[in-house]
Amino acid sequence: MLSSTISLLAEPLGAALMGLYAVTWPYSRENVDQNALEIMAQSKPNQKKFSEETTQKIEAFIATIGIDPKKVLIIIDDSMDLPCDSAGFRANGSIKYQGYAEVTIGPKMAEEIDKEFSSVHRFAIGHELGHIAHDDTGIGFVKRERMTSIIRLTAYGVTSIALNTLYPLGWVSTHLMSCIAGKIAGFICRNGIKCQQEFEADRFIGVKSRELRDGGLKFFEKLKSELITIREKQIKEVKTRECIAHTSFERCLYRVMTIISAVKISKEGEHRLNFNHPSIRERQMRLLKLEPASS
Repeated sequence: MLSSTISLLAEPLGAALMGLYAVTWPYSRENVDQNALEIMAQSKPNQKKFSEETTQKIEAFIATIGIDPKKVLIIIDDSMDLPCDSAGFRANGSIKYQGYAEVTIGPKMAEEIDKEFSSVHRFAIGHELGHIAHDDTGIGFVKRERMTSIIRLTAYGVTSIALNTLYPLGWVSTHLMSCIAGKIAGFICRNGIKCQQEFEADRFIGVKSRELRDGGLKFFEKLKSELITIREKQIKEVKTRECIAHTSFERCLYRVMTIISAVKISKEGEHRLNFNHPSIRERQMRLLKLEPASS
């Protein structure tokens, strides 16, 4: 609570430091180590791996996307086991600025891939490769944070001038309102750019073939189904606790928790609080509008 308050009140300073951080970030200048991928792989000797057959299939698929598979490290991460966590897939690194990139896969999805490398899995991995191809985790990050910093500082400045000119409230109140405006503007800007990056990554793989596009539609249906299951499970657990509650306060608390569980994930399987990803419905609609290349 204290750190959040300090962060809010120091909004202009925080925005300026974030912009400076983005400017000086290593991705802002090219520094490629030709042996970077090998070094990275050696630093994770105990990392779980796919079977040799599955690894060959994944590498062959990466090559068809137009990316050198020798520069992409596939990692299985046990901590990524939630469907709301990018559905068990995540991209990291920058081929252009680091010499390698990573695609991290959750254990549940990794197990499925080992059994059958279907179009659903190819779309999901291809989506992450889209982020890598667009360098969203490299220069894309730098540009996003630069723009967000500019928007935050602009919102703070404009709000300060407007309040001092139209509604003089005193220095403290004006500063507080300006900080809030900067935070909101930065939140909208950063997440708006992230959502656009998700759309572009979907498009990157969706236009490759009709099979991959349809795999994406199935992937999102599966994700919605898993989120609905999580929602129902959470609500059931809370209601069970409400039934065995001993006091009115406990029953009231569990009712509030039920409402929160219902609000967090909709009946349709939309994660309402995942602001840095577009709605699943919107992503499906955009995929349907694509004209994939002939398979």
